[in-house]
Amino acid sequence: MTTSYNKVALIGAFLLALIGAFSLTTGISFAATTATLLPAGEGTNLAWTPSTGSTHYTMVDESSCNGTADYVSETTVGDRDSYTVSLATIPNNAVITNIALTPCASRNSGGGGSATLNVFYRFNGTASADAGAYSLPTGTTPVTLVATNFSSLSLVKNSSSTLQVGAVYTAGTKGVRLSHMATVITYETLPSAPTSLSTFVSSSTSALLVWTDIANNETGFKVERSTDNVNFTQIGTKGVNATSYTDLNPGTGTFYYKVRAYNVVGNSGYTNTSSITL
Repeated sequence: MTTSYNKVALIGAFLLALIGAFSLTTGISFAATTATLLPAGEGTNLAWTPSTGSTHYTMVDESSCNGTADYVSETTVGDRDSYTVSLATIPNNAVITNIALTPCASRNSGGGGSATLNVFYRFNGTASADAGAYSLPTGTTPVTLVATNFSSLSLVKNSSSTLQVGAVYTAGTKGVRLSHMATVITYETLPSAPTSLSTFVSSSTSALLVWTDIANNETGFKVERSTDNVNFTQIGTKGVNATSYTDLNPGTGTFYYKVRAYNVVGNSGYTNTSSITL
């Protein structure tokens, strides 16, 4: 090559420093989280008794825990109630990784004894295990309990996906009341494709690749190389927020490169293709 590779490498390093600084301030990886989702319809399980009327979900769909105004109640251990939750705000092909359920509940009658409540979800007709093991405090005014997180999930949401959330009276003699059920869903979507791929000669036998990371939810990046600009092979990966890769000693000739981001959902689109001759 006619251009000194030391000079080109210096320019590349300068650009890499600028892009890297930008990425550190904007490229923190995080998953998307819905706002609080409230029950929107009747579920599969309707064993509990509404305090008024015959519709269950309207007893637990208020935006906050509303005390004794309306609720569903149960006195038979093992009985369940469930309600549909809309998934409209979650993009199709997203992967749901966590479902957090926060009930507002109490005992159904006062005095001695105990009452234990669990919560569950049902995704596409398949129910989760019961969880929470809430030992309800003395009193019959529902209170907001801590959230139960169903974590490490890998539920793919599509246009026909359904979600129900619910509660089960698991043990005790005092019965249960439920006046509010809040759901928050955490999910991952495909990362945005990186942009502005450039290649520089970092030594007489190595290529430096520099790109711009515009995603905020990538797990890392996959780097591919080709000798004919048609057939590409993955040659390495870089982690979250990466903006460069050095291809050590690929040989001599002209090499073509492209990069894409990836996460639990899959791969993004590619950068532009950039080439270099060593």
